[in-house]
Amino acid sequence: MNFFYEKKAKDIYIDKPSFIISCKGLNFDYLVGGSSRVENNFNTACFDSVCHLNGFNIGYSGSAMCQNYLTLYLFLKNGNKTKNYLQQVEDRFLINPKVFTYPFQDYFFMPYIGDSIVDECYKHCVPSYKFFIWKNIPFLKYMEFKNYYALNNLIKITKVDSGLIKSKGYSKLKMKHKKNFPLKSYERSSLEESVDSINIFYLDKIKELCKENNINFIIYSSPIYKESYLGYKPKNLHNALLNYVSVNKIQYFDFMTDEKYSGSDFFLDETHLNAEGTDVFTKQLADTIKNYLQK
Repeated sequence: MNFFYEKKAKDIYIDKPSFIISCKGLNFDYLVGGSSRVENNFNTACFDSVCHLNGFNIGYSGSAMCQNYLTLYLFLKNGNKTKNYLQQVEDRFLINPKVFTYPFQDYFFMPYIGDSIVDECYKHCVPSYKFFIWKNIPFLKYMEFKNYYALNNLIKITKVDSGLIKSKGYSKLKMKHKKNFPLKSYERSSLEESVDSINIFYLDKIKELCKENNINFIIYSSPIYKESYLGYKPKNLHNALLNYVSVNKIQYFDFMTDEKYSGSDFFLDETHLNAEGTDVFTKQLADTIKNYLQK
């Protein structure tokens, strides 16, 4: 039973990450990774058009840096290639991922437990007793997530969402503004948040992975609604990000408070651009970094 599950589970299409880490033999000019601020805020076809390149958006909602690293690692391990990798970051990437509801979407990577790199990520992100059980009694890890790995899902052929491939990983937001956005005012806070080392650690792992595979590594920060950002912006987080960029001599392009996005017209909410804003930003990003990309 364990052997059957381990063999078949890699073929299941759960959602976008399961497609990315299971595909083989693909060759792109660039990939772009991150959370929903990539999945919903980077129009791949638009970037392709401006830069005359062929890329794919591998960002996924709710993913922290560890998941971004694992996704890229498994994509490359399967024989896929890319010349450039763009990673979206922002100040809040530097706080403890545990403040988020589900910071490491472990269910996507279940079939790959046993790989030393995957195992290390699990050890960092899940309780040790859980990892011990999942690794030594594989059937139980699938039972814990049986809504994804139910027996009927293993037997039948699951089809990849055709829209995902057609849009090259970009998920367009249909709503212009969320309800009650923007607020009439945003409170200012002088509180500092501690920098958590785990996201810096995995950002560094992404950098090293790119270096090992001769991939041009670039990081950028997409726009955030300025009134909200200036209200909660902890200076120590931004300084830590800038320090990392400086020490490691990484190409970094910061659009978080770009004046072009000073109003609310281009935003869905405080942290996400709407579809119109996404197109404007993607073109701006492409024009800004196209000469820094490997062709």
